[in-house]
Parts: sequence; structure tokens; C-alpha cells
Amino acid sequence: MKIYTKGGDKGRTAIIGSRVEKDDIRIEANGIMDEVVSHMGVLRMELPMDHVWQLRLKDFQWTMMDLMGVVATPSDQYPGGKENIFIAKTEELEKWIDELEAGLSTVSDHFVLPGGTKSAAQAHVVRARLRTAERRLVTLNKQDNILEGVLPYVNRMSDLFYSLSRFFVEESGLEDENWRLFIPSK
Repeated sequence: MKIYTKGGDKGRTAIIGSRVEKDDIRIEANGIMDEVVSHMGVLRMELPMDHVWQLRLKDFQWTMMDLMGVVATPSDQYPGGKENIFIAKTEELEKWIDELEAGLSTVSDHFVLPGGTKSAAQAHVVRARLRTAERRLVTLNKQDNILEGVLPYVNRMSDLFYSLSRFFVEESGLEDENWRLFIPSK
């Protein structure tokens, strides 16, 4: 089997049950989540193989791939069975966020400028792309109901990557750069 099928050469692609335009909101949302999975892979490569977050990041990649399968399936075609997975995974993310935040020496009360270390900056890239995916999923949800646990999972995942970026900065011995609103003097 060849890697190319030529089936999408005219701007349409297959999803479960039909073919749609490649700019369909379902395809757009999945494309962004595909970017998220790739950016997570870059982040994993920035970390030592024995780093505590390696396996968690790999699990996130697997879960995002599962989520992409759910998003690629119109609600009238979806057989079900994954609803509780995303709800349980959201609760797991909340525990990890709480652990990360409890272990940090500072409380986050400002917007943080992405940077500090490569891993921290890459975590911010993942966070930002997750926010974009979330917006696309909200649009999709207006057209076709997606599983109840999907939006909270993606929302919490972006929260986690914010906390993770702060963890990476502190782990390296640096401090976050807090953004402050510039107010010109009169």
C-alpha cells in the first residue's frame, strides 16, 4: 500500500461515514490536535528519557490520538464507550495540576511570558495550540454535539501545560518572567 492515495487531491477527505471538504471544522479541529501531538513529541525530545514527565507526555499523545478519532466521527456514527475515559482523564489532569502548583515556590498571579528554557517554551506552544483546538471544538460542538468530556479535557490539558511550563522553569533554577500591563505615564 502506498502512502499517498490521491483521494484528497480535489480538496475532500474521508471521515467515518462520509467524505467532507478539507476545510470542514471537524478536519480543522483534528488538524490542530495533530499539531498538538507533534509539539508534545518535540517537548518529549527536550527532556531526558528518564524524566518524570516522559511517560505522562506519551500518555497525553495517545489520549489526544483517541480524541482525534472521536472528533473525526459524526455524533450519529459514534458507537460510544469513550465518554467516561475523557471525564476520568480530566480528573487525572486536575490532580497533576494541583501537584505541580503545590510544588512550585511561587503562586501564579500574572500572565507569564513564554521562555525560560526550551522545554518551558515548548510547553507554552502546546498550551497555545490546545487553546486553538478548544476554540475549534467549540465551533464543531455548535454544529454536531461532541462527547461531554472532550471540551473539559482539552481545557484542563491547556491549564496543565501552563503549570508544566512553570515547573520546567523552576526545575532549571530560573524564575518566570511575569507580564505586566504597560501603562504609559502622562
